[in-house]
Amino acid sequence: MDGVMYKLGWFSTGRDKAARDLLRAVQYNIKHNGIKAEIQFVFSNRDPTSDPETEKFFHLANAIYKLPYSYFPWRVFYKAYWREHAPSEQIPLFQGTGTTVQAPYPTLVQGGSYHRRFAYQRQRRKAAPLYQMPLVPYGYQIPLLPAEAPPLRHDPFEQWRLEYDKKVIDAIENQMGFHPDLCVLAGYMLIVSPEMCQRYNMINLHPAAPGGPTGTWQEVIWQLIDNKAKETGVMMHLVTPELDKGPPVAYCTFPIRGEPFDRYWRKLEKLPSNSSKRHDEKNSLFRLIRQHGLAREFPLIISTLKTFGQGKIKITADKKLFDSEGKPINGYNLTDEINELVKGEIPQ
Repeated sequence: MDGVMYKLGWFSTGRDKAARDLLRAVQYNIKHNGIKAEIQFVFSNRDPTSDPETEKFFHLANAIYKLPYSYFPWRVFYKAYWREHAPSEQIPLFQGTGTTVQAPYPTLVQGGSYHRRFAYQRQRRKAAPLYQMPLVPYGYQIPLLPAEAPPLRHDPFEQWRLEYDKKVIDAIENQMGFHPDLCVLAGYMLIVSPEMCQRYNMINLHPAAPGGPTGTWQEVIWQLIDNKAKETGVMMHLVTPELDKGPPVAYCTFPIRGEPFDRYWRKLEKLPSNSSKRHDEKNSLFRLIRQHGLAREFPLIISTLKTFGQGKIKITADKKLFDSEGKPINGYNLTDEINELVKGEIPQ
């Protein structure tokens, strides 16, 4: 895709300030600093009205940047899925005089009608907006959710997860009409299904170097400390059905030995092996490793997108990675570039 503008899909739960800051940073670099791409759409798995942080994210993406925005709350879908598939009893609806009731599934809601419905509901009863529901005849029997639904699971092979992602794919391609070249999981707090992984080239940030620890950033750091590691890093990897196991797309590394780290290693080594302070997030070594990794995350995401636009990384139909010369790669090493970008910003 040399010289061609990449079409990006942006997937985010939009749950915090970091989600907004990342979107701002990428949009700025698209307009002013050489990312040859455009964000085709933003998709969220959370209703913007369900959380103030997500509402702010929606406003930034849809109202400020004018990006097509669609959301489909996974919690709502999960409950509706169990209404339809779990054992239940049928009851007739005799109350009320209307001609409609809520059908089991909400439709996907796009940003265009959001403000009107949201303002109406807020004014009327300080509640979140109603979903758009199909009409059903008066007296229609609907199943009741069992008193105790199964606990929520995020296994991408669970049937409800497969069905949820099928609806997301349908919305992106058939309702919204988009076919992204590359999708970025930017704080998308839901594991995507195998079908979604195969359908799109999706990349995600992981707070470790290729071959490093898996898990959350906290788990990664504790493993580094327990294993007395000498270096770590940050990578963007291709999303696969195996969590955090996709091939690295781009990465950077940094040492966690030498200054300013050594004095904190020495301090840690003086603690008894069973001391609770060894696994306390107030631990100075833990915090320093996190600060160095966090400072590299946004620069790596932005540099990775630039590298795609420059044709230095290519993903084939069978999910293999190649450089601009057609040679297979195990991730594109951006360490020198990232170190230059964060110079002077790393806490000592």
